[in-house]
Amino acid sequence: MFFSNSHEPRKFFVRAFLLMLSAALVLTGCTTSSVPIGSDSGNGNGDKTETSEFGSSCTSENDVASEAFAYRDGGIRGDQHPCELQDAAMHLSSLGANVPKLDPEFHLLYGDAVTEEMRADYLQWMDILIETLGGYDRWVHAIYDVDSSSAENSEVVRGLEQLGFFEFGWDGPQEPSIDAVWKLKGCLSDFFSGPNFLIDSYNFCNQPEHWSDPDRQFDREMMGDLYFSYEILHEFAHEYHHHVQRAHELSKEGSFGNGPGAPLPPDGFAPTWYIEGSAGVSPGWILRDYFDELYLSQRLGLTYEKVRTEDLAPQSLIDNYLCPSWSINDFQERSPGPGGFRVSKAQEVYSVQQMDVFGYEEPDGPWGCMNLYLMHLTSPRTLFVSILQDQWTLGWHGSFKKHTGLTMDEFYAEFEQEMMSIDLSNEEDLPSWTYLPEEKFVDAVDYWSIESGPSVSP
Repeated sequence: MFFSNSHEPRKFFVRAFLLMLSAALVLTGCTTSSVPIGSDSGNGNGDKTETSEFGSSCTSENDVASEAFAYRDGGIRGDQHPCELQDAAMHLSSLGANVPKLDPEFHLLYGDAVTEEMRADYLQWMDILIETLGGYDRWVHAIYDVDSSSAENSEVVRGLEQLGFFEFGWDGPQEPSIDAVWKLKGCLSDFFSGPNFLIDSYNFCNQPEHWSDPDRQFDREMMGDLYFSYEILHEFAHEYHHHVQRAHELSKEGSFGNGPGAPLPPDGFAPTWYIEGSAGVSPGWILRDYFDELYLSQRLGLTYEKVRTEDLAPQSLIDNYLCPSWSINDFQERSPGPGGFRVSKAQEVYSVQQMDVFGYEEPDGPWGCMNLYLMHLTSPRTLFVSILQDQWTLGWHGSFKKHTGLTMDEFYAEFEQEMMSIDLSNEEDLPSWTYLPEEKFVDAVDYWSIESGPSVSP
């Protein structure tokens, strides 16, 4: 769903298949008893069924037009979803899964290779992310040394066993071990804690220890120790931002693909350029705001002012990291696609889907630039909060149009025109919107004010 470099594409297709199967079952009819989702029904065997007290007003037929992308100018409301998806959203929202809190259900699991110093860094950064993005339940973060035994990673193995990771894993039940965890490494991945994958899931940042992970050796050598130290926090914030996005998705089926081949209905949780781009804007902004307070910075004797004025490595994670001149230049030199545009609706799906959905592949757009420009047209709060909070009720495209006054295609056209108009002859004179605002993230965005889900009137 939210891909990172370490996320295994195999999981995407496995889960997409499960969702399509689920949708097919939904379309055969929904039961609307008063038994909540996942509870024991009266079948005499204690088996769990997926019936719900929330389903009385939904239908077993999908009223959405079947024409490909017919929904893009208006969006598909949450009450047009199949019963099972409405039920799942109501169930999760009744549990407060989409409500930010100071004391969320977190499972932070660290192996013996994670020193007390490193633990303190991670926990401090986690507190900062709660303060800025809000705390949301069912988050699991595991860090372990791949060359250490299960005994040396007992906190990780035992914690995941208690959560059902080894019982309901992607590869079926398996013996608890650190090897079984490492085999499914990825951030952000997920796993099921029960039989109903719409509601029984945890968002899982499953990471080998960064400084010893053999797959990160190239990154460490290319970036250097100083940059890599802050890159770890930057990556962590990016993935946690995806967890926040998922909390407001409320199991919306379209998040596994926004094209006509995706499980119905096709109006997805959000387009890829937004999912990845907005989660790329926040980490550097938050890192800048709290740079001087970080235990890491204090140990290294660094301040943000020192990093900025001396042009030290971590600066590139913050200042103009998202829309640099080379990215704008690449865009300007790009050949238009089949529709004659340099950015189009192809950016709404991941590259692994584009060929199946469109029959062609479009190079990834400058997603950071797209989000910064949208923030410039509207506001930080609109980009991060307003569109997100209404996406379930109005559908993504309906929420986007409500809060921006534009359809997605109109936004693409404006963005392309702006990008093509930038004069790169003086690379130090880029438009102000290509940089982060001076205001602190927590003040400009206010994630704590967000109210989303089926019980909220847009």
